[in-house]
Amino acid sequence: MMFLGLGPVWVGLLAAVGVTASVLLYLRQWGRRRVVVAFSPLWKRVLAEADVGTRRRRVLELLSLVLQVLVVALLALALGRPLVGRKPSVQVIVLDTSASMLAKRLPRGDRFSAAKQRALELMDRVSDADEVALVTSGGEARLLAAPTRDHYAVRARITQLEGCACEGRLREAVSIAHGLVADPHSVSVFTDGAEALDEADEARVVSLGAPAANIGITLLGVRAAPANPGRYDVLLEVRSFAATRAHAQLRVTIDGQLAQLDDVRLGSGERKTVALPTVIQERGIGLLKAELYGIEIEGALDALAQDDVAYALLSPEAEYPVRLYADGPSGRYVREVLRANPRYRVVDIDKTQLEEAAGSVTVLVGASAPAQPGRYLVLGSAAANRQPLADAMFTDWRSDHPILAHTSLLDISIKAGSAGAPPVGAQVLGRFGDVPLLYVSQRSDRTEVGTTFDLSDSNLPLRVAFPVLVYSAIDWMLGTDEMDAARALGRRWRIERMGGGPLRTLSVKGPSPHVEATSQGSVIVVDNVNAAGVYEVHADDETFRIAASLTSSRESDLRTVAVTSTNTSALPRASDLWSWLVYAAIAILLLEWFLYHRRITS
Repeated sequence: MMFLGLGPVWVGLLAAVGVTASVLLYLRQWGRRRVVVAFSPLWKRVLAEADVGTRRRRVLELLSLVLQVLVVALLALALGRPLVGRKPSVQVIVLDTSASMLAKRLPRGDRFSAAKQRALELMDRVSDADEVALVTSGGEARLLAAPTRDHYAVRARITQLEGCACEGRLREAVSIAHGLVADPHSVSVFTDGAEALDEADEARVVSLGAPAANIGITLLGVRAAPANPGRYDVLLEVRSFAATRAHAQLRVTIDGQLAQLDDVRLGSGERKTVALPTVIQERGIGLLKAELYGIEIEGALDALAQDDVAYALLSPEAEYPVRLYADGPSGRYVREVLRANPRYRVVDIDKTQLEEAAGSVTVLVGASAPAQPGRYLVLGSAAANRQPLADAMFTDWRSDHPILAHTSLLDISIKAGSAGAPPVGAQVLGRFGDVPLLYVSQRSDRTEVGTTFDLSDSNLPLRVAFPVLVYSAIDWMLGTDEMDAARALGRRWRIERMGGGPLRTLSVKGPSPHVEATSQGSVIVVDNVNAAGVYEVHADDETFRIAASLTSSRESDLRTVAVTSTNTSALPRASDLWSWLVYAAIAILLLEWFLYHRRITS
């Protein structure tokens, strides 16, 4: 038994004080002084005849005392709020807040509204003794509420949540949830199944929605011509995710002026690629907008509106600074790989500059990342407590993670060497048996991707996978597409500004109602970007324009739903007895009043 209110000592102390007071009051009436009055012999015969009634009253008085003691004990126990049943646990709610959850759900509402309702129903089943945590998966996997017994606060967060027109990171969210509990079945995932979970992602999965038809823009690519500034190549892709034929009009505008109009007719599962003639941008802000309108799907409705429009900005690709600290012979390979990418500007730093705050990515070879906030790519961990490796290779890796989406680690080997331990709480992306070899550690102000082995002990620098891995890791930490014409929704955007001093004014405007911007040294962080469109960030005299779009085949494909469903009403619940104890005390008080009334009137 567990007490949620007063502890067992205080409950016992209160019960002892109350019982003692009741017994003393009862004994006081037995201590009445006898007085002999005139003609007392006449009363003795009357009292003798009443002895039988007196004994009966004393039995009732004793029973009344027992009932009073029981009432005091019950009320004292109720103040302790005893809990019986299963032991208190941590329940984690994982809400899929990705774009597919915004699909319309007939007769009204959308999948996300249904998910929030089911999550609140689960909250009704959770005991007051249980701690509840909330994790979301839209854009980035985020822990919105750490385990707490303040259920009202968690309910408020669920009620206030809004869906995001962004790609989901459901597996990362489930991984965060598993780090909070010992029993994976204490994790409840509310999703529509657009992002599948595998057997390793143990959880109670609550499926929502039904297969739906959809047509959307799944690609909007803009590439500046390197030799001809102001000229751009634009590529669009429209795809149908319906079982029947679909028809729509595709309109492309640049700064509000019509650039192209196409009639799009697609069969089931078909796609159409549209390449615009070379675009010349000489004036204006260069806002390119592609939208579908007049959508018709045979026998169905277009279930998702968020993928019917996409935005991009026509601007030259800028170099992004990448800081490099290289210690050892492997640094030469890393430096050449970074210099081979025209989007990066390599800045060599020494050990004294590692602690300096920087918004750019810092690549470290043969050194551990500092503990301060930042973004770090660690190639060759310098951590202690290393374990030996011999003839090791990647036996398992997470190909579903964006860093490894285009990389195969099959031919990577480590002949001899050692592996350090990844940071506490890190997600393992690749391993040799039970030994982590590649990891990612992420929190709100710090991201670290790294290998636990030294590059010089492996053949990784000599494989094609090496530059792909380095570029993918850097781009992912930058927000996947910080240097592209359009950025991903749902992610934290980081904007590098010219000066590093404090800002006098900072504001952001855009289609997301709750978008916000904060300053971290020379970096501006934009968060809560949930809707497609153009965002303007004003920092003193500088103005940054950023376009954001969904363009995700996975989120636009609404034909699949979660195949596993769990009834959340089956969640075992511990019983809080305080209300029953109060009811019992009231019932006994009524019985005691009845006995008292009988004693007085008899």
